[in-house]
Amino acid sequence: MSRKMGSNAGSSGENSSPNPLRNPFQKSGNQAVYEVIETKNACVMRADLPGCLESDLTYWVDTVGGNNVHFFADEPAMPEYESAGRKYGGSMVVNPE
Repeated sequence: MSRKMGSNAGSSGENSSPNPLRNPFQKSGNQAVYEVIETKNACVMRADLPGCLESDLTYWVDTVGGNNVHFFADEPAMPEYESAGRKYGGSMVVNPE
């Protein structure tokens, strides 16, 4: 059973919080924090991690614990703004089919 999950992007299911307010600085694109799109040949996942380079991203697929994708990234410190950098992390559940 294949299902496009775009309508549930950024949510964690039925008990999810209401959608966040629209970002006034974002001109276009998806407003969700993450997005999961299933195609005929793949499951594509996108997570919004502002300030993080792709090289700062660590992710892995946990097939033993229930088909989850885990990800973590640290934004580089910005001493000129007195910022230690944001830290991101999360998990997305993947349909095993």
